[in-house]
Amino acid sequence: MENIYKIWPTTKVGVIFASPHSGQNYPSDFDYDCSFSALQSVEDTCVDSLFEDSAIAYGAGFIKALFPRSYVDVNRAEDDMDPLAFERPAPDTFKPSNKGLSGHGVFHTYIKGKIPVYSRRLTQAEAKQRLKKYYVPYHQALNNIMQSTYLTYGNVLLIDCHAMSPSALDQHFSNQQPDFVLGDLDGTSCDVAIRKKIQKAFIAMGYQVAINTPFKGATILKRHTDPARGFHGLQIEIHKNLYLDTGGRIIDKKFNILKGNLNKLVAEICA
Repeated sequence: MENIYKIWPTTKVGVIFASPHSGQNYPSDFDYDCSFSALQSVEDTCVDSLFEDSAIAYGAGFIKALFPRSYVDVNRAEDDMDPLAFERPAPDTFKPSNKGLSGHGVFHTYIKGKIPVYSRRLTQAEAKQRLKKYYVPYHQALNNIMQSTYLTYGNVLLIDCHAMSPSALDQHFSNQQPDFVLGDLDGTSCDVAIRKKIQKAFIAMGYQVAINTPFKGATILKRHTDPARGFHGLQIEIHKNLYLDTGGRIIDKKFNILKGNLNKLVAEICA
């Protein structure tokens, strides 16, 4: 759908790759008051580009959000909002998590917990509009492609692709940070054999891998997976230093090496 998401159906295998946080189409009504570079810092920069070609080439499905994560975060519950960020908040409409209370809910109100996105409070009307126009259609599209893939192949595996900043790992790893974090909601979103196989593939390439720390998956896996029924899902977090410099710009050589290795991974998953 134009300006909301792009989607490619599966053609050969029961696998879907998703990039929900790499969108860069900033809506005209965003009305943010922080620097644009601050908003860009929370993008999963180029994660779609790392997986898209390989997914389509090997016959997997692919879906990516085109809108930015800071505007609407589809990996948060739709009621995960800080009441203090709104004019005349209605208590029944808010169920904030700790993330939401720190400004990282379904609408970002702070960047990295300290940079305010807005110089005003949001209205409930604009919140409802964003959810209706962006959040709901993305989840409907993801559900539709997973259901159709399941009907074709008898099971489906969702690989939810993300990128992580070094600062998000500092308090969890005192020495070497992992190159990848695999999240399966503590073993509940996919068959453990799937996660172990992908972990083994990354290790064979020379990467450091962590499991469920500090990212175990969130709303996307909770809403769209049910291993007992054949709906599996795994979140992959990629360390941004593998392909970006400290300013968030792509380092071509490192990007190409990483993309080549991820192409091998996609081939193995699809096989």
